[in-house]
Amino acid sequence: MLRMIRLFERSCLGDKTDNRGSLFQSTPLPTMQLKVFRSLWGLEYSQEHPAANSKLSRREYYEHLFSDLRALGYDGIEASISDVWILVNGDYSAASANAEIDTVADAFLALLSKNNLQYICGVYTSWDDYIGPWQKRTVAEHTAQYKSQLAIARALKPVRINVHSGSDDFTLEEAVEFFASAQDLEKDAGVERLVSHETHRGRTLYNPWTTQILLAKFPNLHITLDISHWFVVVERLFSLEAYPDLFKVVLPRVRHVHARMGTSQHAQITFATNASATTNAATASEEEQEAQKVFEEIWRAWWESLRTLGSTFNDKMASMTPEYGPPPYQISSGDVARDGTELWAMANWQKGKLRDLFAQWVTGIGRTSGKDTLLCE
Repeated sequence: MLRMIRLFERSCLGDKTDNRGSLFQSTPLPTMQLKVFRSLWGLEYSQEHPAANSKLSRREYYEHLFSDLRALGYDGIEASISDVWILVNGDYSAASANAEIDTVADAFLALLSKNNLQYICGVYTSWDDYIGPWQKRTVAEHTAQYKSQLAIARALKPVRINVHSGSDDFTLEEAVEFFASAQDLEKDAGVERLVSHETHRGRTLYNPWTTQILLAKFPNLHITLDISHWFVVVERLFSLEAYPDLFKVVLPRVRHVHARMGTSQHAQITFATNASATTNAATASEEEQEAQKVFEEIWRAWWESLRTLGSTFNDKMASMTPEYGPPPYQISSGDVARDGTELWAMANWQKGKLRDLFAQWVTGIGRTSGKDTLLCE
């Protein structure tokens, strides 16, 4: 595995070995922290939620949830604008959101501060939260909604803004028009260093080849890499070694990662789920075992890419969200309570796995360089 990453580094990032043959010896190690965020997807409060049966109000539920997430070692939460509104107000209306920004932001930021949690804001240029039927929108309609949502997002003081951008039915010319306008809007809002556009099915960056073209076209375009979507779109797992030219372009532009492992047919693996919040990899299919190797190889290569970009890029933070979701992403057991328990276990398992992988990577870098200035929290 390490040999494969080293081969990738030489072919894509340039050979910077010293006379001991170790890569990046002359590059000072930046201080970089792994920050793991928990998506609220699948954790929303409703009258059907088990918390309702425990007589917890919506507010009490989220207070307990945020406290639990911090105790489990998460650094923050990732949630859409409508998720935040529902958390505070119980519902969301785009028509009234601007008038409610101050009240909602104050309540939400107080809850984050109380639990020492950071926030990643999810933004949509159309088809918010994938609720309701898809509707075709023009580039102008996408950019108009984006402008409105960026204004709201900024008030919520996120450390990252993850954007579900455009549509997979855009022509290349429309995609170029959209991202040119989007980058102007980001600069005007003062959030260009926070924004990353997700590689999500149904969106403009839904496949690796279009993404590669657009990244080459826009030097300041950054992405949230959720490579599970790409694997499903192309119906195959592919490694650093298979497409070095692709990863040479992609990895230096990754600002945030959705760390959900999947296969060529499913955007979400199943083997790590069980009620005891542990994993038994022996139950994984052969493809799931191969998928784990491929995902972890790519994540390590991204950390290497961040290290070579320098300490000021990405605010010295490798942010990752183990974004495992409920059905239909999750293969349902038919028991709602069991599904919820297993989803909780899956995300927590992946969080721990990310911490372990990062610590191992830091240790390896320290041994190679003779010093360890990276921080693993």
